[in-house]
Amino acid sequence: MGTQGSETSASRTTTTSTNPDTSTNETVEIVIQGKRLSVRTDRDAAFVEKLADYVDETIESISGQVPNAPTDKVMLMAIMTIGEELFEAKGDNRALRSKLRERAEAMDELLDEWER
Repeated sequence: MGTQGSETSASRTTTTSTNPDTSTNETVEIVIQGKRLSVRTDRDAAFVEKLADYVDETIESISGQVPNAPTDKVMLMAIMTIGEELFEAKGDNRALRSKLRERAEAMDELLDEWER
């Protein structure tokens, strides 16, 4: 996803326009923390909007916990928070896939034994 930004005082808005360069890419305009971003993406506009809302909510949560922190530090803490969530989710996903693979192999062995 590419981004272009500009300042705005408008509340969160998301608009979609088809990108003439390719049939699968579109530009989605979002607002996070008062900053308007044009995001070129092949993702659904609703997905990009949910993602922007999640980032905005994370920033707001951190801002509420450390109200006097400079904006750049709040943004870095939000990046670390979301990154931590991603790493944990990837680890959980790997563990579940491994468990599923083990169970599938066990079931396959049981079926082999049953067929004999």
